[in-house]
Amino acid sequence: MTILPPLTGTPLDYVPIDAPVGKRSANDQPTRFKAPALRRAAIAAIVAGVSVALFILTPAVFIGAVSIAFISVCVWGTDKLIKAIDSHDQT
Repeated sequence: MTILPPLTGTPLDYVPIDAPVGKRSANDQPTRFKAPALRRAAIAAIVAGVSVALFILTPAVFIGAVSIAFISVCVWGTDKLIKAIDSHDQT
């Protein structure tokens, strides 16, 4: 039977007291600890930035698409009207 860790287990940012931070390794470089909090904060910042950008840019893109569609329909309708007027004079 395995013993499960407590529900409030070790925090993800936990650094043991006896971690060899100052100890030199085989290649003579100190041990570096990369905090997962920084990685999580960077991911959260990227997600927030993308969501804000989409929130701001989506209405602008939608308005632009509607404007282009409106102009296209107006040009098409004007062309049809000109052709109808021209054909009316010929008969």
